[in-house]
Amino acid sequence: HFSRLKRYRDSGIAKSRCESYCALLPDETGEGVSEQNLDEVCNEIGIAFDRLAGLTELWTEIRRHRDCQAEMPLWVNFDSVRIKAQLDLFYQRSRGHPTILDWKSYDLGGDSDAWLQTALCGWMVWRCGRYDIRRPEDIKLVECQVQDGAVIEHECTLEVFEELEDRIYRSLQRIFSLC
Repeated sequence: HFSRLKRYRDSGIAKSRCESYCALLPDETGEGVSEQNLDEVCNEIGIAFDRLAGLTELWTEIRRHRDCQAEMPLWVNFDSVRIKAQLDLFYQRSRGHPTILDWKSYDLGGDSDAWLQTALCGWMVWRCGRYDIRRPEDIKLVECQVQDGAVIEHECTLEVFEELEDRIYRSLQRIFSLC
């Protein structure tokens, strides 16, 4: 209903402040969402929740930590800009050994940039200076594919951070050139 009425365009509407927020592309393009499409999506969501619930090792690991922070905002200064990331889930296995969990809800096997997104989150935790992290390898980067019920651990090394900084720098230069 929210999406069909295009309420996401209303002045002052924000996802974080509106419990019923929903913006669907077919509503924006005027195609609308059929009952069949809605049923298919609801079915996929149910399957994803079932698969997510079945990740008992992941839930056991998360339950061991009382300092879990969901949707944790993090800011880092880099090359005269301020970069913000929103970490899906963050906790420390022990002092200086954080885990960053990134929830994903798209099909596996595609051309995913999840490793880059999780690396960015790890790099920001490393750079922010709030945590006593001795080396990037102490940061655990985890991607959780909720549709497939898969958990993927991504590499976290100084080399990954250097590649990421190069990408950030090149991206900033392209943005600056447009300005």
